[in-house]
Amino acid sequence: RGANVFAEPAAAAGYAALARAAREGLVRSGETAAVLVTGNGLKDPAAALKAAGRPLRIAPHMPALRALVKKGALRLDA
Repeated sequence: RGANVFAEPAAAAGYAALARAAREGLVRSGETAAVLVTGNGLKDPAAALKAAGRPLRIAPHMPALRALVKKGALRLDA
């Protein structure tokens, strides 16, 4: 399963630790884990915008999106 979280950096540390634990096999596939994220990214949107960079602009059509992914300018992770 996946999740989308807009966390501030300090709050994201727990999520980063869980991701590392999963990569290292400390948390196995199929196990349930929870991370409490109490600080959201809306506390410091300037930092998020700085990290994300300028938004990509494309035509509102699937071929334009596919071209962006093929070029490597955008990743679509499941």
